[in-house]
Amino acid sequence: MMRIKEIAREPLARLIGAARRAVSSFRHLSLRDWLAYLTCLVVGWVGGVLAVRFNMPLAWFLGPMMASAVVAIAGVPVRAPLFLRPIAVPILGFLLGTAFLPEILRQMHEWLFSALMIPVYLLASGVVSYAYFRFAGRYDAVTAFFSSVAGGLTAMVLMGEYYKGDVTKIAVAQSMRILVVVVVIALVFSTVLGVSSADTQGPVIGWSDLTGEDISWFFICVLGGSLAGVLLRFPTPAMLGPLMFSALLHLTSVTTGLLPSDLTVFAQFVLGVCIGARFTGLTVRTVSVSLFHGTVSALLMLVLSGGIALLVHKVSAIDPLAAWLAFSPGGMTEMGLMSLAIGQSVAYVTVAHVFRLVIVMFVAPFLSRVLVTRR
Repeated sequence: MMRIKEIAREPLARLIGAARRAVSSFRHLSLRDWLAYLTCLVVGWVGGVLAVRFNMPLAWFLGPMMASAVVAIAGVPVRAPLFLRPIAVPILGFLLGTAFLPEILRQMHEWLFSALMIPVYLLASGVVSYAYFRFAGRYDAVTAFFSSVAGGLTAMVLMGEYYKGDVTKIAVAQSMRILVVVVVIALVFSTVLGVSSADTQGPVIGWSDLTGEDISWFFICVLGGSLAGVLLRFPTPAMLGPLMFSALLHLTSVTTGLLPSDLTVFAQFVLGVCIGARFTGLTVRTVSVSLFHGTVSALLMLVLSGGIALLVHKVSAIDPLAAWLAFSPGGMTEMGLMSLAIGQSVAYVTVAHVFRLVIVMFVAPFLSRVLVTRR
């Protein structure tokens, strides 16, 4: 009994500790830091407005992301509002969970071939990207390996640093992977498929459209799910926990409550500016070669994912767009939002990315130790 209490107390202690560190960091912020935060938010807002104006799909995600990335690379002092991510990420988790409807249970048998092809895609994309970084980019083995793995950005950077890789090159390659994939897929959707901002906004939902029960379930999913994610040691607990709670509630029809539109816009905006501002301190002059190699690697992986998606479509009759999003080397949250925007199965895409992430987290440390031993 005491052991259970200790386990349950651990995630609470971690969350409280994180909150204390956040509060403490705010006390030491200078005026320059606050201006960098404000600049990032204003630039992101302008990017979102322009994206809506030009009918870009997922305007409040892609617009802020691209605008903040451009000004960061241009040398404008911006700082990612990471203090808003703990609020935005659980909201996105709940949003993706609302797409898990009861009829999905009847489709899961169709996903077996896709699950079998995920390790194949990881191996193929990893080998091609690794070979490119080694021979074209002249990266050392460890740096090339962690730059080529389509896994969690933060995890790959931390592992690469631990195994003495070039952290800057790894961070650029992984950041470019997400940025290039999201932008390319968005361009394909908007130019080829004609998906616009209006198509991806969905119906406007206000708080007054929800019942008190809907609002209660929302907070239970966001708060309880985040805590459960930490307790169960999920790879991305702040998103997968609320997503799991929301998915279970919607699969069982306990609630059909959706997310207010203003929260959806807020969460997408925060995620967008945080991704774009990752390029702070990386000027075109100093990392132009790394930016180029990261872009080429991302495009190679994206082409491979398209080939695998077509094969999955032929064998299991899954929609090729859904399969492309499921196998694309973009982030799980970003691809989930894309699938939601074009009306594809969010459950299928999300489950595929979770499976890929689990494989990467188990296999990457083992392979990296082999590379270090050989070196």
